[in-house]
Amino acid sequence: MARGEGPSLNHMAYEMANMDGLMRGAGRLKTSGFNSEWGVGRHGPGDNVFAYFIDPVGTVIEYTAEVLQVDDGYVVRGPSEWAWPPGRTDHWGIAPPKADHVKAAQTAVPYADV
Repeated sequence: MARGEGPSLNHMAYEMANMDGLMRGAGRLKTSGFNSEWGVGRHGPGDNVFAYFIDPVGTVIEYTAEVLQVDDGYVVRGPSEWAWPPGRTDHWGIAPPKADHVKAAQTAVPYADV
């Protein structure tokens, strides 16, 4: 969950079969002129590998793999479990901070109040 200024499409995630599939897909996007805008990294909640891109119409998309599967044995954890040192934005510590233009794209598709 992320706090926003109103209801909007933050991003669309595409789950890849494995990390190799994610990296090959990211490579194909890069070859086509779409560089990763955030990642590759590993999220805290979900423990999944991620790479974020902005598609040709300005929507943020995520390639993801190794998403944590929640079953009856899952132990619920709180936000303190994912507290990292200042400036760190993923579990591995290699993803740079998300750029302002990516944050803006994550609010560019609003939902109307009905």
